[in-house]
Amino acid sequence: MTNVLGRSIAFRSAVLVGSKAIQDLLSSLLFIWLARSNQTGYGLIMFGLSVAMLLRSIQSMGLDQYTLRELTAGRCSERLLLARMARLKLLLSFAVIAVFLLIAFIKEWESVQILLVLILLLGQITEGLADTYFNMLRALGRSVNEGVCRTGPNLMAALYGIVVLATHMDIMFFAGYFLIGGGGKLIFALSVVGRLSGSRGSSPKTDSAVNAKPLLLFVLISFMGMFYNEVQVFWLKHLQTLETIAHYRVAVDLTSFACGAFATQVAGGVLFPLFVSLYQKKDRDEFTAVVHMHFKRLVVIGLGIVLFLLLYGDDLLLLVYGSNYLPSTRAIPYVAIAVLFSFINNFIVFALLAMHREKRLCLYLLLPVGLSILVSPGLITTWGASGAAASLLVCRVGLSVILLFVMQSQLHLFSWARYRGLIWSIGWAVLLFGLVYPLDSTAAGTAAFLVYLATIRQEGTGRADLAKSGN
Repeated sequence: MTNVLGRSIAFRSAVLVGSKAIQDLLSSLLFIWLARSNQTGYGLIMFGLSVAMLLRSIQSMGLDQYTLRELTAGRCSERLLLARMARLKLLLSFAVIAVFLLIAFIKEWESVQILLVLILLLGQITEGLADTYFNMLRALGRSVNEGVCRTGPNLMAALYGIVVLATHMDIMFFAGYFLIGGGGKLIFALSVVGRLSGSRGSSPKTDSAVNAKPLLLFVLISFMGMFYNEVQVFWLKHLQTLETIAHYRVAVDLTSFACGAFATQVAGGVLFPLFVSLYQKKDRDEFTAVVHMHFKRLVVIGLGIVLFLLLYGDDLLLLVYGSNYLPSTRAIPYVAIAVLFSFINNFIVFALLAMHREKRLCLYLLLPVGLSILVSPGLITTWGASGAAASLLVCRVGLSVILLFVMQSQLHLFSWARYRGLIWSIGWAVLLFGLVYPLDSTAAGTAAFLVYLATIRQEGTGRADLAKSGN
């Protein structure tokens, strides 16, 4: 049974990650095209997208995780919950637009910037509404349906973006790429979920009011998480130039797929409902074993990604974006290491939300938010784009320290026996790197990376933890 569960998780994760890979590949190709042809326009789009994503966190993401937890737990009617969440998101959308316009008026932004951000914001709002209905598909394990609903609109939006860039239209038209993608996903989601709800008939569950207190905590958690990850762009806009924003975003874009796919698709779309379901059973041993198993896997994969980016990130960035983005390479070490801590933070946050620890999470997130306000200006003023990347790393490491301490005290996450193989793999890789480095630094790094992959092959399977959870 455990093997079946493992295969199911792997399949659902692969489908969702695959759909995101298509989306990110298409958007990356368009962004690369834009970055090469219009560096200032690229910086403006990245700035506007950061503003839209930050404001969307108020409208969308916290509500989605609350909705998914309630749907998985089965505490109320699916239709009523989805309808209420959609209405709430619509109300919050008007508030988000009002907040944006107020900020733009106070800061005296140019009309071009205001219109561009507004288009991007509308695109994020429609995608946020679509995510409400995708939560039902995730709770039911319908990953294929969600993948189709996301991929179709992404292809249509990409075709539009290609036409805009090929005809050298104004940057304002390129912003419509996000509006087409978000609106298409909403239409597809409403259609699929509507047919699915009709085939399931009326829900036997009784109506229950939305619990306002945990819902507000979910919104606050989401906003603070988005804040410390995106606020660096605001500091760059205030202290540096649009070109510096472009240099920072290019470096971050190298890691955005790995971080985004794990956070939204694997941890948020597959593992989170699994954690909720197991925790509802009140079987602490099974819940603990599953958390241990998947945490070990994410550490193994995360370390491999970090090592790859440290070795080949510079060359990959210059190959993709060109020599104009040479300053971005100085930020690569910081964003590469930050990938592992992004994995750790998202995994533990979802585990704690499944355990109904949202109030404590709000307190924990005060640390990275505070660091992003206190540390970022000095680092960005001194080092520019690499300073923004260093600030991001500091914030993620600070949160990881707290979350790891909490999980160790509650679930005994670490033990020598469980991570002995991983430690030996790292040790062999470091030893080989030290021996070969005097001869050739590139060969040393490549050899260390291959040794890590070879010796760690069995560590990612989690067989010991699988056996433990099956007992």
